[in-house]
Amino acid sequence: MARRFALRSAFIASVLLAAPAVAVAQSPSCDRFRAELASLGRGGDARAAASARALRGELGRLQSYAANLGCDRVNFLFFGQPKPQQCGAIEAQLRHVSAEYNRAMAQSQGSEPRRQQLMAAIRQNCDPGSAGGRQPNFFERLFGVRPGDSMDEANRAPDDQLPTEGDPSEQRQTRYGGSRTVCVRSCDGYFFPLPTGSRDGAPEMCQALCPATETLVYFMPADGAIERAGNREGKPYTELPNASKYKRSLDPACTCRKPGESWTAALQHGEELLGPRRNDIIVTAEKAEELSRVKPVAKPAETKPADVRDKQAKTPASAEPDEEPMPDPAAVPTASHESSGIGPQTIDSQRAVGTREGQVREVIGANGQKQNVRVVAPNIFASPTTADKAE
Repeated sequence: MARRFALRSAFIASVLLAAPAVAVAQSPSCDRFRAELASLGRGGDARAAASARALRGELGRLQSYAANLGCDRVNFLFFGQPKPQQCGAIEAQLRHVSAEYNRAMAQSQGSEPRRQQLMAAIRQNCDPGSAGGRQPNFFERLFGVRPGDSMDEANRAPDDQLPTEGDPSEQRQTRYGGSRTVCVRSCDGYFFPLPTGSRDGAPEMCQALCPATETLVYFMPADGAIERAGNREGKPYTELPNASKYKRSLDPACTCRKPGESWTAALQHGEELLGPRRNDIIVTAEKAEELSRVKPVAKPAETKPADVRDKQAKTPASAEPDEEPMPDPAAVPTASHESSGIGPQTIDSQRAVGTREGQVREVIGANGQKQNVRVVAPNIFASPTTADKAE
């Protein structure tokens, strides 16, 4: 009996002595965890974070520039247009900037993963306020049982192995830009497409087509989503102070032409930049007046019966005599009352006998009536005239 009591007393004493020893043995680990956690700085490297932000902007600009050039085209066999020659260098630069960005992001996070591991270890092993973090007693260590243990707890992955959310390096970045060139009014965000082929002189053309206000050039995707448009620097359209303002309100002062100005005067500079085309008509004031006149209606051609047409076709042209022109009366000797100059040789051939010259005789004609006859030469008599009869 005395021997059994002595054994029980020794066992109880060993238990009481072992429990504080376990606690003392565990305290250095917890102290080490807490000391290492305190030595870690809050956050990561500030300079690396700033560098990551700058590299992210540069990456977005390069992506927009590559999209504007058409480097994102996918050609199948011999279909489609080949990529521009600049795409090789731009894609290599994109890979380099992307690698630098990932490296800067890792440096900006600093020792955050180690911090999470230390905090999980302290919660699990050193925090007496949590059931999972309570130190096991002697019996629990002796029998290998911890209060609150279950299959779910045993199979649960540690906190440091859970995937983290919000990692900027793994998030898909939105790409801004596209192949369509648009002109944007800065006062209300209204936009309209620019002529094809004006990419090089797009800013000048944009301002010339909307001269009364400030304009900006953006590039949007082919699907027509202006929210995904970006400028040459890669900045999105949505960052404009007045982006899509035209959808919410109407500003009468925000217009492309000045008050009282005609569209012809407002767009004159834009027409000069476009240049004349082959089918264009330069409309001046005289040309506008000519175009405004009503054109006369042309009369239909006169149609002839078939028999008349056939008859005219069969008649030779030589059958119709040529119509001679009328002679000049002055050139015809007998076309006037003057003499033709016919007479004896004694009379000058260059002289014509007048109507009042010659000897007038009264003779009896064949009808038995008297009439005056004028003698102009021997044996040549002039026909009586009305004036002679009157005498």
